[in-house]
Amino acid sequence: METLPPPARLAKDFLSVLDLGHADLERLLAIDPSRVEVVYPGVGPRFCPLPAETTAPVRRRLSLPDHFVLFVSTLEPRKNLVRLLEAFAQIVQTDNSNLHLVIAGRRGWLALIPGSSPLWAAASLPRGSDERAVLAS
Repeated sequence: METLPPPARLAKDFLSVLDLGHADLERLLAIDPSRVEVVYPGVGPRFCPLPAETTAPVRRRLSLPDHFVLFVSTLEPRKNLVRLLEAFAQIVQTDNSNLHLVIAGRRGWLALIPGSSPLWAAASLPRGSDERAVLAS
C-alpha cells in the first residue's frame, strides 16, 4: 500500500470521476471512503443543438458537410489521431455513409517536426479534397 503524498494528506475530501478511481483511492492509498466523492462527467445546458438558422452561416463559412463527426483537441501524438483516422476509414468503408470527419485544433508539441506523423498529410489537405481517399490510404 502506498502512502499519500504530503499535500494530499492535507486534503479534506477527494473527488473521483469514476467508481473505479474511488475504489483505487480506498484500496491503494487507504483513504477513508467517506472522504471520497464520485462525480460523473457531464455536459452543461449551454451545449445543446442550435437552430438551423443560427448554424447555417457558420456551416457555410467553414464548408461543413451535412453529416459529420467532430473531433476537437490539440493535435499531438498522445491523442492517437492516426487510430481515429483508421477507425473512421473502416466506418465509412463498411457503412457507405455520407459521414465526414472534421478535425479541429491547434498543432501540438510534435507538429513542428516535419514528417513526424502521417496525420499531418491528412490534416494539411486542401479544402475540397476527397477525405475518403486519404482515410483509406
